[in-house]
Amino acid sequence: MIRLTTKLALAAAITALPVGVAAHAIATQAKLGQWVQVAPGVSVETLRVLEDSRCPVDVSCVAAGRLVLSARVRDHGRSQTVQLTLGMPYVIGRGRLTLDQATPRKWAKPINPRNYRFGISYFPGAIRRGDLQPLLEPQKQ
Repeated sequence: MIRLTTKLALAAAITALPVGVAAHAIATQAKLGQWVQVAPGVSVETLRVLEDSRCPVDVSCVAAGRLVLSARVRDHGRSQTVQLTLGMPYVIGRGRLTLDQATPRKWAKPINPRNYRFGISYFPGAIRRGDLQPLLEPQKQ
């Protein structure tokens, strides 16, 4: 139980890294349809919002909901389409890619896709088999 708690705390710390705290973390802002470089040799194109079930600002919700973004990732010449869920790290190559934030905040009325902006960060580093693997496995397509 303590080991799982430690892994969960470490995963939360990784996803909550503010810009500039870790010397190797790279964060960027992107709009839909835009390519952004998140590390040397690693770039992301935000394709479309697959789900935005976040709780609207002006409504009381029982569950927080989630935001899922379809993105194309190029990692040193290899390209794949992935689903990034807000706040959930995604193992890519030898690092972790995270959709850290999404604006605008959700309201009761639909958001125009052109108005979305996404905070994406990449934290490079070797990932061993036992390190947070259940939390960081790529999502199935």
